[in-house]
Amino acid sequence: MKNFIIIFVIMLQSLLFSQQIFLDKDSLSITSNLPHGYTGTVEYTYLDSLWIKNVGQEVLNIDSIKTENYYSYRTKIIFQDSIVYAILHNYEGMITLKILPQDSIKVIFADPDLCPICDTSILENFTDKFYIYSNSIYNGVYEVDVSGIGLYTNVQEETAPSSFELYQNYPNPFNPSTSIQFSIPKSDNVTLKVYDILGREITTLINEYKQSGTYETKFNATNLASGIYFYTINSGSTFITKKMILIR
Repeated sequence: MKNFIIIFVIMLQSLLFSQQIFLDKDSLSITSNLPHGYTGTVEYTYLDSLWIKNVGQEVLNIDSIKTENYYSYRTKIIFQDSIVYAILHNYEGMITLKILPQDSIKVIFADPDLCPICDTSILENFTDKFYIYSNSIYNGVYEVDVSGIGLYTNVQEETAPSSFELYQNYPNPFNPSTSIQFSIPKSDNVTLKVYDILGREITTLINEYKQSGTYETKFNATNLASGIYFYTINSGSTFITKKMILIR
């Protein structure tokens, strides 16, 4: 009986203090309108994103991310306040990443190259899977479903957002930083400010003229106390406010 209790305690400690992987979603939607084989210097349009978090107490190693089919995907990885660029294939994994306990990375996906050997324009519905390999004791291989439409033409097209949007920050609650995304349907001056619960202005994140499109900025609350904060965007005569929570 004593040996059983000791083994049980060891197993319990292993579960409580091990690395654990958590994804904020299990499916992605990616639609591309870049020309096939495009290799220019213009920044690609990023279409969907995925947060990978270590909810355990040990370092989480992301060994690689591979695709199921012979598609390639351009990605931008936000990792420890820096940006890493990578391309995913079914035969080659992404660079190794280490995620500290209670930390996370954001992987942003750009256009898929559906037909690496094609020279003509194509329009194709597709499905795929991403396999995320890690040392998590619960889910060493995490599967994410991918679907969308790949549209390739000889001319790069840009589609403006159809409406003015301010999205919920992520993560939320957060500590100490979070990302805020917004879309503007037409070019205009944009201000994005953060206020405390008493309505006092904390900081101005953005105050500049922006072309129509979707943007993302980061709010760092390192020097702020736990509590409820509000972020407000103003463009032209439109105001939108959302709430976020800082937890220490």
